[in-house]
Amino acid sequence: MAGGIQSGAVSSGQTILRIVGPDQLAELDRKAEAERTAQAQPEIDGLARFIQEEYEKNEQARKDSGVEDQMMANLRQRDGKYPPEKLSAIKENGGSDVFVKLTNVKCRAAESWISDVLSNGMEKPWTLAPTPLPDLPVNIEQSITQLTMQEWLRTIPQNEMSPEETFKFASGLREKVESAIESESKLRAKRMETTIEDQMVEGGWADAFDDFVTDLVTLKVGYIKGPIVRRERKLVWKKGTFGKTVPVITLVNKLCFEHPSAFDCYPSDDAMNPQEGNFIEKVRFQRRSLIDMKGLPGWDEDAIDLILTEYGQGGLREWTTIDQERAELEARSGTVSGDNRNKIAGKEFWGSVQGKELIERGMTRTPDGKPIEPLDEYEVNAIKIGNYIAYCDFNPDPMGERPYNKTGYDKITGSYYYKGVPELMDDLQQICNASVRSMVNNMAVAGGMQEVIEDVNRIPPGENITSAKPFQIRQFINPKNSTLPAVSYFQPESNATEFMGIYEKFAQMSDDYTGIPAYTYGNDKVAGAGRTMGGLTILMNSATRGIKKVIARIDKDVMSPTIKRIYNWNMLYNPDDTIKGDAQILPIGVLGLIVKEQAAGATTEFLATTANPIDQAIMGLAGRAAVLRENAKRLTIPVDDVVPSKEVMKAREDALNSASAGVPPGPQKQVA
Repeated sequence: MAGGIQSGAVSSGQTILRIVGPDQLAELDRKAEAERTAQAQPEIDGLARFIQEEYEKNEQARKDSGVEDQMMANLRQRDGKYPPEKLSAIKENGGSDVFVKLTNVKCRAAESWISDVLSNGMEKPWTLAPTPLPDLPVNIEQSITQLTMQEWLRTIPQNEMSPEETFKFASGLREKVESAIESESKLRAKRMETTIEDQMVEGGWADAFDDFVTDLVTLKVGYIKGPIVRRERKLVWKKGTFGKTVPVITLVNKLCFEHPSAFDCYPSDDAMNPQEGNFIEKVRFQRRSLIDMKGLPGWDEDAIDLILTEYGQGGLREWTTIDQERAELEARSGTVSGDNRNKIAGKEFWGSVQGKELIERGMTRTPDGKPIEPLDEYEVNAIKIGNYIAYCDFNPDPMGERPYNKTGYDKITGSYYYKGVPELMDDLQQICNASVRSMVNNMAVAGGMQEVIEDVNRIPPGENITSAKPFQIRQFINPKNSTLPAVSYFQPESNATEFMGIYEKFAQMSDDYTGIPAYTYGNDKVAGAGRTMGGLTILMNSATRGIKKVIARIDKDVMSPTIKRIYNWNMLYNPDDTIKGDAQILPIGVLGLIVKEQAAGATTEFLATTANPIDQAIMGLAGRAAVLRENAKRLTIPVDDVVPSKEVMKAREDALNSASAGVPPGPQKQVA
């Protein structure tokens, strides 16, 4: 039947039939299917829709800028892989597809250099100290003042003082108060420093920082996220029935630090740092981690149940066009279509939203108790999974800062992004690859004699002439009585030396392009001044100029803001009041460690230079011991176990001087 029949009713109660054409019937079916699909899909609320729209804008802006393609190119270059289109062109020509991993060598050298300076395990590159005029909690200052005033009251009744004496005594009391406040501030700053250091160790700072350095060197930006509060399972041992020790699993909240991949972070198009515009990170959850979030402030238990019902079995993967190649380059198992079905993807949003979106979610007041105005802007943190808002709360930072910091290897003025080492040496890597490919092709051709058959009429039918083998016997015919030789040979010329010279020249140029000279990571081919200890020290000092800028940015853009946020969190939420005071972060240790790195070589050279009788006579045992003591400190050697104290060395020196002068040593103390 070409069409369909629909029944309808008229006012008289009679039924009429209406003929519907095939196009109309298809349209009706389409509308019915759309209605059924709409009813099956959960209704997306205003905040979820807003986050999705912002994510799509940020994602498109990153694609249009070329940043995503460049990061993939950097990743390929470091991994030693050609772009698909270039590899296809190389294979079409039948040449070698060898890739010289010079970029990887430079990247590993840069990572090691930065890590050696900033996380060498010898000394943390920051410290806390009281401000010049520290402010202690009011109760502490009052306690110090009351103790001082008690001394005043005890002194006044016993002494009749003139006005001058009273002023002098009062000034002394003030100095005592200030000195006591300063001492208490130093003690509290030290306690806070120890607390922060412990939180960083337990929160995974070392692992996050290591991954951050890799992205900083390789990609166009590196991120550190933290401190963030995570609920984790912890195993504790308690006494059970009959005194038996049993394991107990508890959920604890602790500060954590993470490294979000630059591929998973989407800043606003016009932002210069993660604190501007809005910032969205693609996050992934295990089912168990979502269950553990129930009961925490801001988390929606009903939404979590819906998420687990809808995505708990098959997972949720919001993949992009680069995910498959990215997984291969990052050596991760699985594919886009089947990568760990237990993972549920979401989008974590940090930014400003209108009050009406929060009111729709039942949020009526800000943390300080003020009513939410529909048209005002509020800084929030929300997590969208599928069409659901699993988490939504106000930004907990008192300054409204997001827990993200970023920096890169080579700064581009006016840009959010930077240039990584692969991008800096891209042209040189291509030239080095081309020279080595040509050399390999030339070596293959010049590796043996080439055979020439000048008259193909002399080849017998069915003879295989595609290859030649040693001691092979060939049979030829001569139907036309040709005078040409049956076979002739020639040796192709090898140009390997020239190609190798091209490679070495451009590989050497990469030292200047990246600021990572070969001699900084163990290459012993250093000519001229580099062959002497002093000359190599000068070269090393010159080479550190570039890396100093990178480390200074890490200090300013990542290290200091992170420590400051941990400090603020402890001031707000840590129940230990003995650590709270007025302190400032001193990140001078970052550049100070560079100086110590350079001074270590100079100290070693100084020890070798002064190891002669004349200098030892000038320095004496005590002077020599002082130099050894400083060198031992840099090597984290127990100084007191290796080098005796100043007093012991002075006594030994006096005894040697007395013995050489023929004077008996002084009386020795008797020890009971």
